[in-house]
Amino acid sequence: MSTTIKLKRVFRENWVKKRGSAKKTLQGHKTEYYMDGVPISEAKFKGRMNDMIDEEAFKLVTLPSYFNSLKWQDRRRILLDVCGDVDDSEVILSDDALSTLPSILAGRPLEDKRKMIDAEKRKINDRLKEIPARIDELTKTLPTEAKNRGAIMAYIAHIENKIEKIKDNTELAALRKQLANAEVALSEAKAKERQKTDKANAGIEEKIFKIKSEIRGLEREIGEAEIEIKDWEKAIKKNEENMAGLRTRYAVVAAKDQPYEQICPTCNQPLPKDQIVEARGKFNALKALELKGINGDGKELKVQNEEHQGQIRETTHTMNSQKQMVVGLEIDLKDLEKESEVVDAEIPEEILLLQKDIHQMEFH
Repeated sequence: MSTTIKLKRVFRENWVKKRGSAKKTLQGHKTEYYMDGVPISEAKFKGRMNDMIDEEAFKLVTLPSYFNSLKWQDRRRILLDVCGDVDDSEVILSDDALSTLPSILAGRPLEDKRKMIDAEKRKINDRLKEIPARIDELTKTLPTEAKNRGAIMAYIAHIENKIEKIKDNTELAALRKQLANAEVALSEAKAKERQKTDKANAGIEEKIFKIKSEIRGLEREIGEAEIEIKDWEKAIKKNEENMAGLRTRYAVVAAKDQPYEQICPTCNQPLPKDQIVEARGKFNALKALELKGINGDGKELKVQNEEHQGQIRETTHTMNSQKQMVVGLEIDLKDLEKESEVVDAEIPEEILLLQKDIHQMEFH
């Protein structure tokens, strides 16, 4: 079931009776808002209206004169919302005379470019307006002597002529052309100098490449030697740990002694001496054999450590020599690289002066 809401807005005169006066006087106008006959605030009224329909759209469809009362920008916006806008590119393509417009806009919207041009025009006009006043001010400061007045007036004419040239950019364009020609000549001179230097440095570059290769080879050998030394040191440490274990084991075996039963456990009769001697001999033989094996293993580990230590000393000596060679080669490399450095040609004084003149014209 739909609900009907009645909204009403009343624009009426505001008659106020002032204190001490018997009559009411008109104090402007006021707008009253009602919803279902109940007075409400303007904000609530507009909020309720917007919930149902946009206020501007409501005015357009209910007030024939509302559209013509709007600013032209708003009228244009409404019409374009209804009919659709035309893209700038379509307009440009429709007329060959506008073909250069994209390069002028440089990616900016047309309105932004128009604002930029207007700002530049205002700036130029402001500066042009200042020129007569400045000339007049300088004229007032001129000395009264006739002999100087002519020279000063000639200088003023020269300045005014220069201002006119700056306005149409003729002098600036000429200076830019001179600068461009001079820079081309400078680039050609630099190229020739580079060719001479490259030719002279051909042999040096070959030497540099050779030295770098030697350095890389030595550094690779040094790295491999360092790895070998670390491996040998690990092996020595492990052998020393094993040797310590063998010494402990040797002491345990050497201290071991087997008790000999001289009474037969079966018949409780004394054992024959020859059996006792035989058993003791077997035990001592096995003990001696085990001690000999332990001693042999220890000697073998000791020999390995001595070999590793010798390898470490020899490899360390070779590695230190290689490091010294690398240092010497790096010194030679730096000297050769300095010889091969190319120093850019200095910018001639003529170009510097042209650049200075252009800078002054553009910013003063």
